[in-house]
Amino acid sequence: MLKIIQLVAALLQRFILTSDVVTYQSPLFLQHLLEKHEKNKLSPCRRKIAVGDRISFLNLVTNEYSHVILVSSQHSEPEHGLISSYSYLGGMLLGLSQSDQFEIYVWGRVHRFEVTTVMPKKTI
Repeated sequence: MLKIIQLVAALLQRFILTSDVVTYQSPLFLQHLLEKHEKNKLSPCRRKIAVGDRISFLNLVTNEYSHVILVSSQHSEPEHGLISSYSYLGGMLLGLSQSDQFEIYVWGRVHRFEVTTVMPKKTI
């Protein structure tokens, strides 16, 4: 029974992190994402994560790596690592650079990550 509960919790957490629906529930967060898109276009100094980039990041607590490709919402396939830029996880990654750290809050718990690799869309 405990294994079933853990499986359901993991599936729900994945849905929260990768679903466009969660982001759209907060208009302020959506506005923040759109502003990040615009700033990303105008920032010439450091290479920032943008739609189409392949990103690797490290969970600083479990030392597990994750690999995703940031895509537009119509191309989102979380089960294949294609994460929408409008999802909670995609929105957090958008505009970051390699070596940046970020936090995600899910069910009252903080998850800390560090971006380890960013490969531009031209290399995909």
